Amino acid sequence: MVALTAQGQRGTDRPMHVVVPKVAISASPSDERAMLAALNALRTAAGERRLILDASLTTMARRYARTMLEQQFIGHTDPSGHTMADRFRAARVRFRTAGENLAFAPDAGGAERLLEKSPPHRRNLLDRSFSRVGIGAVRAGPHAAAYVQEFAGG
Repeated sequence: MVALTAQGQRGTDRPMHVVVPKVAISASPSDERAMLAALNALRTAAGERRLILDASLTTMARRYARTMLEQQFIGHTDPSGHTMADRFRAARVRFRTAGENLAFAPDAGGAERLLEKSPPHRRNLLDRSFSRVGIGAVRAGPHAAAYVQEFAGG
């Protein structure tokens, strides 16, 4: 399993190659719901407000998760050099603060545990400046999936 985090650090992340089986790639709304529930439970337990699910951020997250699986990489900067900030601008998402968590794991529970245990990911999960989230879970067969959490505040 692999996880990456970013908070708008332009040009600091190089894509990492991952091997993805050549099977049907499809969104997993049930994984997205499970991750949102776990995220908001974590925030509530820490005394932070729950994040609102944002449709634009979800679309953006799903699109990027699919791109990573199709192009077989994981990273905040894609092989063409586009960054998280570029994706936010292209999606025309308004924000004052933004962040992104990425995970490549066999299931949503494993991805969430990985993100919660990593200090930089946990900071994004609990960042009080964020008010909205979009979660993209895209599966490539039963044992591989990309998970993208897009956070925005303001």
